Amino acid sequence: MSQGSGKSRATQQKIEALRRNVDTLVVLSPFEAFTVLGKVIHMCGLEVRVIWCLLRNESGFDVFISRGYAGIFSMFIARLRSIRIVREVHANALEEADILGKNFLSRFMLRSAAWLSNRLDRTADLRIFNNPSLLEWYQEHGGGNDNDNDIYVYNGCDPSARSYASREEVLERMNLPLDKKLLAFIGSASKWHGVDYLVNLQLGFDENNENVQIVCGGGVVAREIDPQKRLLNIAPLNAAGCADLIRAVDGCLLPVKNIRVSPGSPLKLYDYILNGGFVIAQASTPGYSDEIEKYGVGITVDFTKIDQARSDIMKALSVTKTCENYDSESIRALITWDARMMDWIRAIDQLPRHKEA
Repeated sequence: MSQGSGKSRATQQKIEALRRNVDTLVVLSPFEAFTVLGKVIHMCGLEVRVIWCLLRNESGFDVFISRGYAGIFSMFIARLRSIRIVREVHANALEEADILGKNFLSRFMLRSAAWLSNRLDRTADLRIFNNPSLLEWYQEHGGGNDNDNDIYVYNGCDPSARSYASREEVLERMNLPLDKKLLAFIGSASKWHGVDYLVNLQLGFDENNENVQIVCGGGVVAREIDPQKRLLNIAPLNAAGCADLIRAVDGCLLPVKNIRVSPGSPLKLYDYILNGGFVIAQASTPGYSDEIEKYGVGITVDFTKIDQARSDIMKALSVTKTCENYDSESIRALITWDARMMDWIRAIDQLPRHKEA
């Protein structure tokens, strides 16, 4: 499994946390492919490997977890072997197909895979969503299944990924301005994450002669989003570098575009909290504002109303101190992948065991 992206890194961390909390865990995944044909071939190969594993079942496992269009045949074998079926659901797949599809053929392929994924989801004994908005949408639009076992569990973090760097050392190493208040945004800089809101926010800071600089670490901010290069973009910056950056800034930004059924569960939020960041998140957004309010690690603003957001942020920066003020061991313990996987396990343990056909 590639470690190149935040999602693949998080998936690996999730697997390791699950492994620590169950007796036996067998993980099978498709090999990396770069063409549609290659992906189809690798997915078929994955199905063969999974079915063989289910039929042999030498480890005696009784839960089968899958996501996306993985499981088209193997789920039926799992059912025959009285193995409880769990599906992870991270998005409205049909909606994602329309957003990601760049032409008719790609949209058709994505929508076909999305339809298949949705059908598989509905046959599961338990579905684990990563956002309550997504769970509610599925249940309200005919996407429910025949049981009441749906739950949502947010993403988490790996405590070993925490940075212990000092603010002064990071500021010097990354050549960041010493005379400004710094706000960080880490990870993917895609438009749906609301990076264009940050460009407008920086413009507001500049026009009002406010000594604040937004720093984007990790992903490259596209020229069409920030043509005047108002944002300070440090890229590439790996996960460790992003963690260091969080330790050095005065606040961490978490906007999101309201263009999908679910805003998801942002991994960067838990990187912010893990490293003691003061978080400034989109208001009235499940997976964002509710977590900030629950743990008391920042403020919420409406990034679509730039003037008010800028005013709220400046007010917060006038009283906010260093990241040490938000560096809580007790809070970190609640958002680890181990804690999240225990939520999974408790829900799975409540499922009735099937009688073998």
